[in-house]
Amino acid sequence: MLNSWIYSIKNLAGRTLLRFFVIALILAYGFSVTTEYNTLKPVVSDFSIKLVSGNIPLSAPGVNQNIGEQITGNIIEYCKTNDKVLIPGYEGLTIDCKDVRANGASSALSGLLTETLMKDYYKEYNCSAVGCLANIVLNRNPGDMMFIFSSKMNLFVKSLIPFLFLGVLLSLAILAYTIREKFGIFKEVGITLLSAAGIPFLILMLIIYKDQILVSTGILSGKEDFMRTATTFLSGPIQSVVNLYAYLYGTVFIIGCVLAITGYYGLKKNPEVREKKEQM
Repeated sequence: MLNSWIYSIKNLAGRTLLRFFVIALILAYGFSVTTEYNTLKPVVSDFSIKLVSGNIPLSAPGVNQNIGEQITGNIIEYCKTNDKVLIPGYEGLTIDCKDVRANGASSALSGLLTETLMKDYYKEYNCSAVGCLANIVLNRNPGDMMFIFSSKMNLFVKSLIPFLFLGVLLSLAILAYTIREKFGIFKEVGITLLSAAGIPFLILMLIIYKDQILVSTGILSGKEDFMRTATTFLSGPIQSVVNLYAYLYGTVFIIGCVLAITGYYGLKKNPEVREKKEQM
């Protein structure tokens, strides 16, 4: 009885740690790739264009007009009698009204928004990565939020990846030591990987193939406001981020399926191994 309890505790610890480290490793790796400067800037630019053009339905409380449309309208009106638009709180950041008149307010504003969001990417922060994150959580200062998408944060997350990978190996070692049977290990590891990646992978597949799954099958018409917004938003560089995480979760999901099926098949073909495992 005692041995059974010990076995169960070790097995639960191994599966819990494996699930945690696999999810953390996927998130960290995906984040480290996404927040590289050359990857992040097109994503920020794409988001800025969609925001100010009104393709993202972002509105303030009590205001029916889209915020992006409202701001661009104000800029156009202001530039009728002025040469530059000064941005309060951001010294040195201005919008040239010549650009507004030549290219439109949306283009000028989206460029400024991209510049504003990316200007602190290589900023030297007077705190460690953990300290800066603690400041964000405790002080909740919106001006500090861009640290999350900074070079320093990118390097910090990259430094975590080897330790997370070692955590995955340690979790596998705990399961292998606890179970000590090849097909039993395959089964437990496979099921754990499926539980870690299954739901996120299916959600991402639903997002990517929403038209084929939801519209083609008649579940939705595709004319709903949120469907049009999702289709517009999830395009271009932003779509590449979704695809990256779908690939990572999908890889883990497939590995989990292969291991789980192999383990079940192996235990079924070797009933004496299964009986021995059940008696532990």
